[in-house]
Amino acid sequence: MIGFAETATGLGHGVAAVSAADSGPAPYLHTTRRPAPDGARVIRFSEEHSHAVDQSLIVLDDAELRGGRPLVLVDDELTTGKTAVNAIRVLQASWPRPVYVLASLLDCRSDECRAEVAQAVGELGADVVSVSLLDGRVRLPAGVLARAGDFIAALPQPPAQCSAAARRSGQAAVSWLEVALPDAVPANASTGWGPDQAVILHDQDASGHDRPARVSAADGPHVRLDRGRPPARLCLQRRRQRAHRRGERARVRSHRARDRRAAGPAHR
Repeated sequence: MIGFAETATGLGHGVAAVSAADSGPAPYLHTTRRPAPDGARVIRFSEEHSHAVDQSLIVLDDAELRGGRPLVLVDDELTTGKTAVNAIRVLQASWPRPVYVLASLLDCRSDECRAEVAQAVGELGADVVSVSLLDGRVRLPAGVLARAGDFIAALPQPPAQCSAAARRSGQAAVSWLEVALPDAVPANASTGWGPDQAVILHDQDASGHDRPARVSAADGPHVRLDRGRPPARLCLQRRRQRAHRRGERARVRSHRARDRRAAGPAHR
């Protein structure tokens, strides 16, 4: 499973956390715009509509990409599908497979765009399946760009200490928090994330050791985590919480059924 940077890196973690055959974590990798470590294989493609068009897939071990199994590409939304086609093109050149799945929260592609994606992927020798929580269409009223420009121009300027120039110059208040992660657990999944890392975090949570410190408002308006908690850890926590709630509801239903049976027909 592959998530697209930056907005779908956490989303991809969440999907991968429950996508194995046993509903456990599946191998996951997300694209990045960060430099690659030495010795890594870097696969590059373009996100044409982005402010930063260059996307990279950093591969240290391609074992999970080999074998021709369906590959799921996760994004927050699809507008044209061009980014997915660009990614599939470079993936298919190195690790050919018959099926790709595009998974998104929102799919706003027109019927024409959907057909173009299917045709482009078909020409590469594969089929594409699309799944989304919502389908939509984007319709822009006349003059929207001019009105948007006027609206942006009328916005008040941000405080000097919060401006991009202040951050670049070092004048903005920045607090650093070092978050310790277990050995063998990367800060993100740009070089890969699998069930082994998920198990390590699960065991750490169960033991209660090495929990990261919380960041408070006293740390300043700009807080940057040097090594953040991987999103999959939060996914594992939520899965356990949901399982606990399901168990509690099942026990309540069982107790109620037992009480009704004990009360007899007259009290039903």
